[in-house]
Amino acid sequence: MIEAEEDDYFEALFQIRQELEVDGLLPFCYGASGNVFPEGTVVEMSRGLIACKVTMGQPPQKTDLVNIFGDGHDVAPTFARIQQECWDAWLASLPP
Repeated sequence: MIEAEEDDYFEALFQIRQELEVDGLLPFCYGASGNVFPEGTVVEMSRGLIACKVTMGQPPQKTDLVNIFGDGHDVAPTFARIQQECWDAWLASLPP
């Protein structure tokens, strides 16, 4: 059993994923997808249960909101470290 206690669901999932990765395991859900990140007030309102699918150079829209434990045809699981790198790249891609 793997447990994590964090301020929100996304961060707890992130911690659990890091432990699963030791065995090469990736959960198939939006919260483990390379292009899904917690963003601003969405995280605060949902305690991290809702996050945003993002596209490089574009701010997220309401239609981009997903449940981090949900799945779909566009889920692209990745390692936690790579997801963090994608988040940093997305932030850098936004217009000033």
